[in-house]
Amino acid sequence: MPKLRDSNFRRSVELICDHGEEGSFGLILIRPRSTRPSDLTGGLLGDGPLSLSGSVRTHTLPYVHVLGSALGESEQLPGRVHWGDHFERSCALFAVDAPSPSSLCFFVDYAGWTAEQLDYEIRSGGWLVAQGLHDVTFVLQPSTLWRTALMKMGGPYILLAIYLDDLRAN
Repeated sequence: MPKLRDSNFRRSVELICDHGEEGSFGLILIRPRSTRPSDLTGGLLGDGPLSLSGSVRTHTLPYVHVLGSALGESEQLPGRVHWGDHFERSCALFAVDAPSPSSLCFFVDYAGWTAEQLDYEIRSGGWLVAQGLHDVTFVLQPSTLWRTALMKMGGPYILLAIYLDDLRAN
C-alpha cells in the first residue's frame, strides 16, 4: 500500500508529463469535475472532460490529447498522448474544429514536485509506479483507471486493486 497520505493523491493515477533535474509535474487522471472547459472560458472551449489535478498553479488549463500535431505546441509523451498548456492555441483550435471529448481532456492546474522530491517519495514507498498506461488514458473511465493500473502491474498489486476503499461497504 502506498505510504503517501495526502488525500489529493489517494487512489489516483498521475500522468507524469515532465521529470528532470529541475523537478517534475504531472496531471491526475481520475479527478473528473462536473464543470466543463466552456464554463471556465466563456464558451471558448468545448464540453470535453475536465479534471482537478493538483494545487500548484490555478491560473493555467493544461490538457492531454491524442490529436498528434493538431495542437502544434504540445509535447509528445510515450505512446500517442501529448500534453500542453497553450490556452490561446486551444481556443483557436476549438474555433475552427472542436475535437471529440474522447481525444482531449483539460485539467484545472497540475501537481508538481521540486528537484528530487518525486524520486524521494517513490523510494520512500509513497507511490506505486506503473509503466505503459499512456495509451489507455482516453480509453478507460476515470473510475476504473486506478484499478486497471494495479491489475496491469500484476502480482500482489492485484489484491490492492480489488481491496475496498471503505471496508464498511463490505
